[in-house]
Amino acid sequence: MQEILTENGIVEKISGNNVQITIVPSKECEECSAKILCKSTSNNRNILSVVSSDNFVIGDSVKIIVKGENLFLLTFFLYGLPLVILIASLLFGLFIFSDSTNSELYSFGFSLALLSVYFLQFNRITKHISNISNKPTIIKTDNSN
Repeated sequence: MQEILTENGIVEKISGNNVQITIVPSKECEECSAKILCKSTSNNRNILSVVSSDNFVIGDSVKIIVKGENLFLLTFFLYGLPLVILIASLLFGLFIFSDSTNSELYSFGFSLALLSVYFLQFNRITKHISNISNKPTIIKTDNSN
């Protein structure tokens, strides 16, 4: 059985195919594993950006659907793989720079460089993904303002 996370929100801003949805946080937000997708604002609301080719109007009530497996993959690529890269590059850097007096500093710099390359590539790849099914989907529930 596949886990599906759903939440209700209101369309706040539309620019092209990018739809920004405001989600009023509830008590479940603290325990939600999908909060890495939301951006918190100063007025205690969460904003979620979703790419959609559907026609929405500002003020539309929508339902956001996130598949659990997609959330797990996103969490792995944002946290798990960078941790592995960090540890492996630190150890590899210590081996490479073992003859240097500042081997720890050079190893740390080497690790930061590799992590920077990873996150730049990750950002570039995720911007060009055309498979929208791997991202949160939104469904219009009604047109109340």
